[in-house]
Amino acid sequence: MITEQQLVFIDNGRVLTDSLTVADVFGKDHAKVLRDIRELDCSEEFNESNFGLISYEDSRGRAKPKYVLTQDGFTFLAMGYTGREAARFKEAYIRQFNHMRQQLQQLSTPSYAIDDPIARAKRWIQEREETERIETERLLLAEKVTEQAPKVEAFDTFISADGLQTMGDVAKSLGWGRNRLYAELRARDVLMNGNKPYQRFVSGGYFTVKQTVKGSDEVKFTLPVTMVTAKGVAYIERLLAS
Repeated sequence: MITEQQLVFIDNGRVLTDSLTVADVFGKDHAKVLRDIRELDCSEEFNESNFGLISYEDSRGRAKPKYVLTQDGFTFLAMGYTGREAARFKEAYIRQFNHMRQQLQQLSTPSYAIDDPIARAKRWIQEREETERIETERLLLAEKVTEQAPKVEAFDTFISADGLQTMGDVAKSLGWGRNRLYAELRARDVLMNGNKPYQRFVSGGYFTVKQTVKGSDEVKFTLPVTMVTAKGVAYIERLLAS
């Protein structure tokens, strides 16, 4: 069902979607969706506030363009998509935008600051569960490091100064090809199209997405690069072993 597909994500406190997801959901070629966005008859101010052109890396490692859309941007674009199926997809999008916004608001509010007793209790439980989950994973990771001490020295040779690793380095350390690892993580719903991690894995501390400038002196563009934390490496290793 369409409502079970992740249509939106949270990035820097904003609820967003992207043109790749819109194309997939509405059954359109991504090139057509890009064209539809470029040809929207909206003001320059609205365009700059609600559509962001970025690059992503496809399965062959090529830099390709896509748009990131706010809810208002998606609504403006989807006005042109008609028919019963399109209406169903738009409803699903709206539900997920609203639901994700509510989740974002709840996650940013500590339990002690919530007036409603039921909502406060639910948030307190979430805080406890998150604390216990982090502690459990910390202990598991510490145990794994101890068990595999000979690997740690090699592991440190390709870890970056800020404690993050590229997907290519992670794949190499696990004995996988980079593209094969990308495909496996997409199949397991860890990565989205474009090889960007779902927000729940970013929020959970498994990945981070950095913006890297690519191109020549004449033409430059910003490319999002998925980086893996030490916690993420341990998670991927467990996932592949399961």
